[in-house]
Amino acid sequence: MGILNEGKFIVFSKKAQRSLICCGYGYDAEVGVDRVVNGKLETFYITCRAYEGMYYGVSKQSIFDEEDDSELEFLEEYFSLRDAQKSDFAQFFEMADKMLDEIDAA
Repeated sequence: MGILNEGKFIVFSKKAQRSLICCGYGYDAEVGVDRVVNGKLETFYITCRAYEGMYYGVSKQSIFDEEDDSELEFLEEYFSLRDAQKSDFAQFFEMADKMLDEIDAA
C-alpha cells in the first residue's frame, strides 16, 4: 500500500498575494495539490484571481512560476465560486477564495 490512495488529495503549498495590474491592484491565490491518478502522482494548481471579476482555474503549472501567465493551460475554468464548487477540486477553490478574503482584510 502506498502513502497516497488513488484520488486522495494532499496540499503541498498555499500562496496568495496582491498583484499590480495596469490600472490598480488585483489578488491571486493558489493551492498546490498532489493526487494519485491511475497509479501516478500528479500535481495540480488551483487558482483564484480577483481583478475586474473573479476567476477560478486548475492547471498543471503555478501562476507564480510563469512570467507570462497567458502561456498557462487551464484544465478547468470557472467565473464564479458557485460554478467551481461542481469540480473535484471544489474544497481547494474555497480555500483559495478564503485566502483572497484574508489578503483583502489585511
